[in-house]
Amino acid sequence: MRNCDADREAVQLALEYVSRVEQSPCTGGNQETLDLIFNHTDWEAYIKPAMFTSKFITSVLLENNGSLNSLTDETIFSLVRSVVNGQTTIFASGIALEPGVHSEYSSFAPYAYHKNGTVYVHDIALSYNYQDNNNVLWYHNLKKRNWENATRTLSKTKLRSGNISLAEKDTVLLTTKIEDGFWTKPYFDCGGGDIWMVTYTTPIFSLDISGKPKFQGVAGVDIELTNIDINQCDPDTSKHNALDVFRETHRCYATTECRFLKGQGFKRGAYQCVCSKGYYFPNVNAQVKAFNGLEGFFAYPKATTFLCISQNWVYHIGFNLMYGALVIKTWRIAIIFRPASKYKKVHLPDKELLKRFLPPMCVVILYLLAWTISEKGVTETLETSNLLKYDVCLNRYWLYSIQCAEVFLLFVGGYMCYLVRKAPGHFNESKYITWAVYNGIILGSFLLILTHLIGHSYGPDLLYLLQGLQIQAFVTITLTLIFIPKISALYKKEDIKRANDTFKTEYDSKYLKTNTIEATPLKSVGTQTYEYAASDKRRKMFWTSVSKLSLNSQTRVEPMIDHLPLPNCENNKELSF
Repeated sequence: MRNCDADREAVQLALEYVSRVEQSPCTGGNQETLDLIFNHTDWEAYIKPAMFTSKFITSVLLENNGSLNSLTDETIFSLVRSVVNGQTTIFASGIALEPGVHSEYSSFAPYAYHKNGTVYVHDIALSYNYQDNNNVLWYHNLKKRNWENATRTLSKTKLRSGNISLAEKDTVLLTTKIEDGFWTKPYFDCGGGDIWMVTYTTPIFSLDISGKPKFQGVAGVDIELTNIDINQCDPDTSKHNALDVFRETHRCYATTECRFLKGQGFKRGAYQCVCSKGYYFPNVNAQVKAFNGLEGFFAYPKATTFLCISQNWVYHIGFNLMYGALVIKTWRIAIIFRPASKYKKVHLPDKELLKRFLPPMCVVILYLLAWTISEKGVTETLETSNLLKYDVCLNRYWLYSIQCAEVFLLFVGGYMCYLVRKAPGHFNESKYITWAVYNGIILGSFLLILTHLIGHSYGPDLLYLLQGLQIQAFVTITLTLIFIPKISALYKKEDIKRANDTFKTEYDSKYLKTNTIEATPLKSVGTQTYEYAASDKRRKMFWTSVSKLSLNSQTRVEPMIDHLPLPNCENNKELSF
């Protein structure tokens, strides 16, 4: 059984070769071919001259003991020239002989071809080594075959001498059939005819001393394919041709139908994609309302139940996960960095944040579940300003409600960012979170409003563009603002430098005391330490919160927080605050 995937891949490679030739006619040469299996039936009408030539040369060799010296060079040149003269489909005709067949030449290959209305004839053996080059398949494929069972035909001939008929003479002729010949795969003859062609060759024989057929050369023709169309549309009941291997390789979308364009020649894209019944061409002012096969076009996926449901879940779950996490993290920073006069013992590990984060996410999931059950991914058909129709997911009030809630979440995040605007931290994280939230409020909300106002009326092109920009604004820019500064700081080792500065400040300053506030000539420092109960009683983690206060007021200027592991604290049963 044939491998359909391999066949399809071979067809695709062949079309790519055709494309390269279209762009630069001499990049392929004549060594690269269309590696496909063709039906040569339609081309068999053009190979009869090659078979006639091989039979004629064979009969001459049989009459002259394997020698072609009875024929002059002009006679042989005239033989190949007559095949080409007046022909359009047959581009060239040639003969290639084995050494010794023509006693004057070690290799002899008369070749005739037409170009621009003129027939040219010359011996290609002077510049082309067809005998020793095994890559010349049109010659060596036939030479390597076993011809012992070649077809023999008995001929009875009465020659004439003046006005007298001579006695009948029996002659055994060696003849060939069409299937005895060799077909090359289509190729572009670069530097020769600069055309697409396929070559057919048939063997020339003589008899050896034992009376067995002996290979003596080939006769062949080059059939021009330039004017033969490549049909890439789906198979139909019409007459097929040799190039039907390219069927079903069109790029028309499911809502269009492939219409073959005759007379385009041997090139790809000879078809149009015409809109199927019930669909409309986007450009209502176009003279030809169809997509050209060479141009191609981008078709959006049709709105389906699965796509509509998955779009809602992925988008809104992702939005609330990302911005919910940013808001809850900013809230923790705001709680820790409250004004110094209101400091109390604060213990907010990640586990506590998760407890506060999960309930809102559960509400979102329940909302999406109710949305899915209610509308079941139903689609609706909209019209553009040009009265063109397209399908979109039906959302309406469910979408508006959740978008309002998400905008409210962004404003809550904005308020939290305002509260922690002066709070430092590793990598200045609070600053970049603030920028990310403000970006979502300003740019994201603007794109959201624009989508509802004009997106639907201008069709899927603008609608999907605006939706794509929303994703970039909410996701790409946010992730960039959060992670790029961290990666940059880690690369520059800024985190280690800040940690070292913090340790030096704590252990070198004589004004820094735990749970005290002492006045200095310029400023005072207040520090509070909170215990973090670790599973290992011998090792506890303490959160140290340091606030620098101005001399004349209780306003916090530069708060900072450090996480210091203090080992060997067995004797400290309890810490007072």
